[in-house]
Amino acid sequence: LSRYREAEKYLLKALKMAKTGPEPLPRTAIDCLEGLCYIYGAQARYDEAEQCFIRALQIFEENNLPESSKISSLYKDYGNMLMDQDRLEEAESTYRTSYEIRERVCSTDSVDLAESLNNIGLLYIRMGRYDEAEENLRRALRLREDYFGPDHSFLIYPLTGLGELFTVLEEYETADAFYQRALAICGIHYDSDHLHTGWCLKGLADTRRFRGLYPEAEEYYGQALVVEENALGTENTAVAEILHCQALLHGSTGEYVKALEAYERMMSSRQEFIANQFRGSSEDQKLRFLGIHPLIVNSLFSCALSDPSVETRRMSLEMVLKGKAVALEAVSAEKEIAWCSDMPEIREMAEGWLGICGQISDLSITRAMVGDVGTIVWEIDSLGELKDSLQKQMSVLCSEAAQELEARRFDISDVATSIADSAVLCEIVRYEPYDFSATGNDRERTGRPRYLAFTLDHEETISLSDLGDASVIDSLVRLARRMIYDAGSGLDVRSDRITILEARLRDVTQKLHDMVFAPIETALGGRRDLFICPDGELNLLPFEILPRPGGRFLIEDYCISYLSTGRDLLRFEEEPERSDWALLVAAPDFDCSSAQSGSPNFASVQFDQTTSRSVSDCWSDEFHPLPSGLSEAESIRELLETKAEMNVSLYFGAEAREEIIKTMSDPPFLIHFATHGFFCEDVDVTAVHMIENPLLRSGIALANANAVFRNAGTADSQSEDGILTAFEVSGLNLVGTELAVLSACETGVGDIRTGEGVFGLRRAFQHAGARAVIMSLWKVPDIETGHLMNEFYRCWLGGASKKEALRQSALKIIEVNRNNQGHTHPLFWGAFVLVGDSH
Repeated sequence: LSRYREAEKYLLKALKMAKTGPEPLPRTAIDCLEGLCYIYGAQARYDEAEQCFIRALQIFEENNLPESSKISSLYKDYGNMLMDQDRLEEAESTYRTSYEIRERVCSTDSVDLAESLNNIGLLYIRMGRYDEAEENLRRALRLREDYFGPDHSFLIYPLTGLGELFTVLEEYETADAFYQRALAICGIHYDSDHLHTGWCLKGLADTRRFRGLYPEAEEYYGQALVVEENALGTENTAVAEILHCQALLHGSTGEYVKALEAYERMMSSRQEFIANQFRGSSEDQKLRFLGIHPLIVNSLFSCALSDPSVETRRMSLEMVLKGKAVALEAVSAEKEIAWCSDMPEIREMAEGWLGICGQISDLSITRAMVGDVGTIVWEIDSLGELKDSLQKQMSVLCSEAAQELEARRFDISDVATSIADSAVLCEIVRYEPYDFSATGNDRERTGRPRYLAFTLDHEETISLSDLGDASVIDSLVRLARRMIYDAGSGLDVRSDRITILEARLRDVTQKLHDMVFAPIETALGGRRDLFICPDGELNLLPFEILPRPGGRFLIEDYCISYLSTGRDLLRFEEEPERSDWALLVAAPDFDCSSAQSGSPNFASVQFDQTTSRSVSDCWSDEFHPLPSGLSEAESIRELLETKAEMNVSLYFGAEAREEIIKTMSDPPFLIHFATHGFFCEDVDVTAVHMIENPLLRSGIALANANAVFRNAGTADSQSEDGILTAFEVSGLNLVGTELAVLSACETGVGDIRTGEGVFGLRRAFQHAGARAVIMSLWKVPDIETGHLMNEFYRCWLGGASKKEALRQSALKIIEVNRNNQGHTHPLFWGAFVLVGDSH
């Protein structure tokens, strides 16, 4: 790493001289930029590498330079960087451009083509196009053999590529022969600690491990690790990969102490690498890094299940606590520092980010509902690049964010200390099991996804339970949710049929209880206060609705709240500065037909008893008025003013505008929405333009929202459209906001990403800085929602914790429905959950 930095220093100096000397030297500048592109890519400093690539191409075009192998090489280096980021389609296009330039400036059988052919071959291995990979790699090898002879160092690249290919194809003896030949060539040209030697040794170790030749594999891995660490340092992805392979090997031989040592070193290496890459990167880039170099390694869980020692369970749980939701935490920390900064330029960037989020949202929803899609896509892409650029600049300038994340280093003891004696933390992980007893490659040893649950209490007691096949659990969650949706859709839910529907639902949720909660309950020791950190589809299941004997529910026996990760408990010990005002937004006039400051025109609307706080068939119908939203908000205002002596701003009707939210001078202590919410599945929602970002497919409806349907494409692009998307919420300043209450439908659903949670309004409010969010997991009936919210505030402002207040409000509805309606269907009381600080 130090040599890379030294090379960077000299290249930057040479670049400056080439640009500012007596006579500009464009070719020299391109050479310097190519070198910088290479070393930045090698250090995973991808943004800087990309800028060097773009600038070099600009110099090439500005000076009208002829095509050359130098430009081809530049495209090649950029393609390498794209492949490192798993951007395979872009890499293929870039490699193809490099190859075509070489074809034009060289002959079709020139050795200069070999480099491009080699890169394309390696790419095709990653893409699973094995026949094409072999064709390109063998041609690259032949061209170099014909030109340089059989023992030249340039043959190492296609030889190791072919070794990798035949390893993937499970033709291990063939792969071994290629690696052995490459290693022999390394011995002719390089010292024993050269990086190329490390590649060969690692390849030879793999071919032996996959065949069960563990002693030989262990020796080769040990040699490769020494070479890679000497060449690259300890905080490198290649080093982490070798350590992971060593851990798998030791697990296969039952040497769990050695396996744990390798896992620990591997996790430390990856954590340091990710921490370095997060600085100065956008959220999308952070997520991409984690996708390629995950901080949660599935095989360690299988190791813990095979070796039920305290040390193995402890390390596995610590990996989960440090690896879950790390991108969310990093972005939230940067946002918090930006909004609280005394530096005007940083706050201006944060405000600019919010403005850009609004523009992208308006374009994506309003204008995308009509034609001219090409222009729309171009504008959205341009604004997206500007937003990412601002985010990256903020990440760099918020140097305190790095210090804050450093300060959050912890171990399990720290988390256990933050758990009350009466409480238990439950971390659930969706993982792919690894069979240490099998032979063959890692793909063959990896099984179908399963769920795993850890529990941790104040005494640092750790339990581990394998909950079962994830596909079965996921299908049960989806079935239960569909049954709840069906119960509230087009049905008089107060008829006798609701008891039949409840019984059918109970059959499904009982299976979920037995699979998911029963194994956990054995480790609770009678404690009733639970912090649950779900994963996968379980993010969309309120555990409270799971059945208990005698027609009861889990909510009647346990007090539950949810966290993105158990390490959040450490953050919630800190008491932020809070304001003394609350913002209530209720019953918007979606048509703006009423007087500007008056109530919405409910008198002319006929309401069904089953009115819910959602829009039916996402964006295919208009938003309809809510009869109880205003009375709910007025009741809450009275409670806040009398019990909490808080200043309350209530906006309703035509005044419940999007601008109110976006122009807050200071974040409120509490923000409450009583309106329609929505989440659109990943479909072509407009029949014109696909909206891929889930934060643009979820949101809250405010005043004049129906203009989206009536005036699509004709409204002023600078005016607000009445739809507050999660994308816009993510740019708000809610740092210090104690609670965001989303008293609307489906405000807790979104796209699921294993390890990072739900991408929708939930993530957006956490991005913005809210310490806790109350949200719904399905379409909620209007009347019961109003009752539940009023009871929640009465209990909370009366001294109960947020989680206990929400529990008591749901129990009240259960009691009323059980006594008066003869049923306790979760449709009416189970949708709302609390995520975040539960105190």
